[in-house]
Amino acid sequence: MFSNKIVNIVFSILVAIGLWVYVVGEVNPETTGKFQDVPIRFINASVLAEDGLALADPGIPTVAVVISGNRADMKGLTESEIDITADLSGLEKGENQIELIVSLPNDMKLQSISSEKVRVTIESLVSAEKPVQIQYQGTIPEGKEPGAISILPPTVQVSGAVSSVAKVHYVAAVVSVKDIMSTPQELEAGLKPVDKDGTLISYLFLSQEQVKIDVTMLLLKTVPLNMDVTGNVPDGYILESSEKPETVTIKGTADVLAKVESISGSPIDISGENASVNIPIQLSLPAGVEVGNESENLALTLVINPVTINLFNYDADSMTFKGLATGLAVDLPNQSILLTVQSSADAAEGLLARDFTLSLNLDGLKAGTHKVSILVETQKSGLSYSTTPKEIQITIREE
Repeated sequence: MFSNKIVNIVFSILVAIGLWVYVVGEVNPETTGKFQDVPIRFINASVLAEDGLALADPGIPTVAVVISGNRADMKGLTESEIDITADLSGLEKGENQIELIVSLPNDMKLQSISSEKVRVTIESLVSAEKPVQIQYQGTIPEGKEPGAISILPPTVQVSGAVSSVAKVHYVAAVVSVKDIMSTPQELEAGLKPVDKDGTLISYLFLSQEQVKIDVTMLLLKTVPLNMDVTGNVPDGYILESSEKPETVTIKGTADVLAKVESISGSPIDISGENASVNIPIQLSLPAGVEVGNESENLALTLVINPVTINLFNYDADSMTFKGLATGLAVDLPNQSILLTVQSSADAAEGLLARDFTLSLNLDGLKAGTHKVSILVETQKSGLSYSTTPKEIQITIREE
């Protein structure tokens, strides 16, 4: 009796297992799956272009979907097999909503979708020529830099929505650093329109997909920069500072760089400059030598401001004497001396008469009448000054 019961239990288990295998393997029951962030693909942009219109960059719109299907089919399903499209044909300029079309493989069914429509903006179609610049992939070796660069064509036409084209700063030609050798190479590079930060601007058309690039990996060298600055700023202005680079980084092949000990810049005349400015430095480069990237925008930096004038009056007898011989005395005229101080507004702030000392150098002078230059001394910086009169007539007598 007990053994029969055990046999029945074992038989029931085997039957259940058999039925499960049959259902899973043969009947293949239906199941569901949820997929997040399925991208929307826009179609018929060319039809829109025929009407002089284009899709403004919508970003990367996505939806979430719930899909049902046979267990075996659902098991291997990926988001890339779920095709969700938005048809741009027939849209008008401005804001539009487009019904989404979902295409699924293997008789699968859409159970739900997070949004049945996508909102887009349609703008006028425009075209513009944009420069091509190289965008390097990988790390450039230390002490080296790509050079001897030629890009053909140097510009390409970018077409699309007016707002998107306006964002394009240049068209990036993507080049792998590992493909650049120390001997000249001709490479083909794919293109992508990017903004000033190098970020891709999508939903645009390019007049071509690739450009040809000649490029060589060159060596870097830093050498002294020789350059003269001539002239003076106009009356009424003061040159507070003048800063020029002392060195320049250049690039070329090893044999060419070995012959270069310094680089000359064209002289810069600052006459007529009446405001702070950065004046580009024009370099004289030997054949086969290029400017390194870090020295591309070398400039003479001038800080120029309008002159602030301070006037101070002193009595002649307030001056001090230097070098007066023992036994001699000085008789000064009864007159005032005007000190004119020119400086920037910052340097002039807080200036007082006591910040200046007026003196006469009497070294070697004997008794008699003399015309002596008036000297001005101060601990303040950034000032230019003069006295009226510049000289004073004195009498030296024996005590």
